[in-house]
Amino acid sequence: MPRRYKSLYQIPYQKHFVLAFIIIIILINLVISCQIKAYSSFKTYGIYIDNHLYIDIPINNSDAVQKGEYLKIDDEKYAIEIEEISDLQVEGSINYQTYSLKSFKEFKNNEVVEITFYYNKQRIIKKIIKLIF
Repeated sequence: MPRRYKSLYQIPYQKHFVLAFIIIIILINLVISCQIKAYSSFKTYGIYIDNHLYIDIPINNSDAVQKGEYLKIDDEKYAIEIEEISDLQVEGSINYQTYSLKSFKEFKNNEVVEITFYYNKQRIIKKIIKLIF
């Protein structure tokens, strides 16, 4: 064998570094996802009328409001204070209820407000497993 081909056999394999780097990144992400907790969120719109926020919530998202930790309006956190819940209403094939929430901030009358509810605090790894299965 000519000498130049023999030197090619002695070239160090460079992909070990890439493989080790990928494994380290995966392990770091796994450890972080086991330690950090995150909320589930539900975004909706409400209307401000006479110091109350009225929100139509589908029945399958009612736990987000009733058991929620807090809500955000304009990037400010507020505790959820439900004042009144309407009877079950039907629109098409969707069942919903209208919630009356105490408003912590003054808006113009009949102003539409974007509201995000945060609920169900879990570790990120549990949320990923729940999505997969």
